[in-house]
Amino acid sequence: MVTSTFKAAIKNNHGVKRGLIHSDQGSSYTSGRYNTALAGIGIIHSMSRLGTPGDNSPMESF
Repeated sequence: MVTSTFKAAIKNNHGVKRGLIHSDQGSSYTSGRYNTALAGIGIIHSMSRLGTPGDNSPMESF
């Protein structure tokens, strides 16, 4: 579901893509399929450290 949503977001943004995406370490975001999809379109995946959900707030504020 995460990969499909990400691809739909790129399509709805007329193919414009950002160079970086940040997430937590949930199983959807650490899956090989998701990371292969990101790498395939040149997007760097940034993840918070294990057990530190506070890592997300600076990126979400950015």
